[in-house]
Amino acid sequence: MPQDWKGELAKFLRSPVVAAVAVAGGLLRIFWVVYMQRPPHVKLDFSTFYIGAWAIRNHINPYQTDLTPYADNFHLELGPVRRSNYPPTFFLMMEPLSYLNPWTAYWTWSLLTLALLLASLYLLLRAKKGMPLPTMLIMM
Repeated sequence: MPQDWKGELAKFLRSPVVAAVAVAGGLLRIFWVVYMQRPPHVKLDFSTFYIGAWAIRNHINPYQTDLTPYADNFHLELGPVRRSNYPPTFFLMMEPLSYLNPWTAYWTWSLLTLALLLASLYLLLRAKKGMPLPTMLIMM
């Protein structure tokens, strides 16, 4: 008798409806965090990335120069960070985003990060040959 309910539960969890509800719930949570709980400005972490890449693009040494005045021009918050401490190769990768305004660059960076995370999860889960698509979507 106990095996009957376990089989039914496993069958239910593999259904496309459950996967769709899980994905919709995840998207609703992302919407809540991004649009309802969004900060009024780009936060400290990305601000230091952006202003360091912008400084290098404008031939300013971000390791020796106080970047606070430049960040103030873009309405970015650096907090206690006055100079960059990221490697130059990181700034080279961030430089294309410094051509955009900070808000657009932040969302481009965030969406690119999300897309790459989902692609890597798909590749990792695809290795499990027998896993049905609904189960894979729930695990993501």
